[in-house]
Amino acid sequence: MLQLGISQEMLTQVVNQPHQGVASDGLDRMIVVHWLNPEGAILVDSKVTKYTDVPDSDFRKIEEVTPHLAIRISNMLPAGRIHHQSPILELLPIVAESFGAKVTGHPDEDAAWVYEGRWDGHSIHVLAYSTESTLFVAGSFPAPGKCELAWSIDRQRYLGWFNKHLASSVRTSLSIPALQALITAQRTLLEELFPAGWFADEIRGRSHHPANIRWRACQDLLAQSGRVRIADDVELVKSFLATWLDNVALIQATQGSVVSQRLGDLANYGDEAVQNRLRTVVLDPDQFFDVLLEVSCAAWHISHGHKVQATERDGMPDLALEIPGWQLPIQAECKRIRRGPRVKRAIEKANRQIKNVGQRCYGLVYLDVSECAKVPDLVDPVSLKADTLPDEIVALKNEVQRFLDRVYTSLSGVILLWKHQTVLPMNDGGLLFVFRYQNLLVRHRNPKEPLPEDTEQISVGFSNTVRILPGA
Repeated sequence: MLQLGISQEMLTQVVNQPHQGVASDGLDRMIVVHWLNPEGAILVDSKVTKYTDVPDSDFRKIEEVTPHLAIRISNMLPAGRIHHQSPILELLPIVAESFGAKVTGHPDEDAAWVYEGRWDGHSIHVLAYSTESTLFVAGSFPAPGKCELAWSIDRQRYLGWFNKHLASSVRTSLSIPALQALITAQRTLLEELFPAGWFADEIRGRSHHPANIRWRACQDLLAQSGRVRIADDVELVKSFLATWLDNVALIQATQGSVVSQRLGDLANYGDEAVQNRLRTVVLDPDQFFDVLLEVSCAAWHISHGHKVQATERDGMPDLALEIPGWQLPIQAECKRIRRGPRVKRAIEKANRQIKNVGQRCYGLVYLDVSECAKVPDLVDPVSLKADTLPDEIVALKNEVQRFLDRVYTSLSGVILLWKHQTVLPMNDGGLLFVFRYQNLLVRHRNPKEPLPEDTEQISVGFSNTVRILPGA
């Protein structure tokens, strides 16, 4: 999800008090805009995740949505001017032209900034964009062969514009009480994931468990009443952002509430065997992030309306996925690599597991390389806007591509995932923190089942942001 300069408190306000909006014909998706003032607004594209059908009518009461995209916009955009009274269907094409690319649902139909028309049943086609760009692409399919409200936004183009025009003027997104409530929610979620009293017990060796480090970061921030010392608490803010990002994935995977930051039932994620594995593995400090990787990948697909089945069978992949419009299901294995030499071993094992399924499918490996790549933090606006891949990721991409040239043909592709921070100094002496989970697809050159051309729907990517003001 792309969410920059927007707190959860503000996001809730936008969804509940939109000034303009539109829903898909199937009432399963909403695009709304809320104006903060005459010069600035928040645009949200979201999936309806909870609703009640009104008896004896065609109406549906929307109770909860899961945002896919939430961005700040101004009344002056690169492609034109918008205002408080702009209907959403006039505003959205201007936003798309400002930051995205034209899209179409069928090769025989003209592309548009916001496309509605025929759909070829496969994917939304994006015209003329850099292969190194990270695109948000959305669309609704209310009936066979029909596509509506399809549009795209280039993350790098938007971030560059945001940093130049809005970042220095965006004031604190959360009041101190609201920030304290958000921190408390992250701490509570961690406590619900572990046995009762686990964090309070002083047991030797537990202090180095990643979950315990995160829990204590929340404690430290709450002890400071949610206030941050810019010179001293940079690492504390980074830990909180990482916790928040992973917790949102846990919420989505368990069908909890993103708006209120509440964990759902683990039974919503998998059967009893899957639940028992998760409850056990999170206690192991060496496997805690393995669980979060799997859950993050599942959450991405769940939040995009894909069918997800987590499995717990020896020799089989972690996730079985089905994407509307794709001809075959996906068997996906999630692996975290700590050292470079293990890349080949991980690919070999994943290929064997997917082969064991014994049916036609796209084979996919989500390979988290955050620890072995060690991508450095970005510390300047130019780096944030750059489309070039970090050298560490390029080296891993080339290594993986060598493995996928001829052998391991049960794999359709490998998606490299990595987390990193962006810390940008602002003109007022404050700092803008952006925490991102990024991805890069490496396709097999001759697999048993080649992936479709448009792979946006499997490109796991999350981000969150917090701005620290001097004296706040």
